[in-house]
Amino acid sequence: MSNWVRNARVAGEVGLSRGGRSENLRVVELDPEESVAVLRQYLREVPVTRAYFDVTLDSADEEFAAEAAGHPVFRLVPFA
Repeated sequence: MSNWVRNARVAGEVGLSRGGRSENLRVVELDPEESVAVLRQYLREVPVTRAYFDVTLDSADEEFAAEAAGHPVFRLVPFA
């Protein structure tokens, strides 16, 4: 597991920067079932990552849900 994942879980927020702009966002980790659509789309759009997964685009949703333990998915939420 990457250090940024551990840090995000503990802090409950992340800071993102791009083009001189910075923004802090709250993180909400999705449960395995919620992660399925995101992980499936990720494999579809970023094929170079497929070697790091034990599923294929044809795998069942249950198999994708099992991948969530090794490939956590977070929802980024602006602070109100």
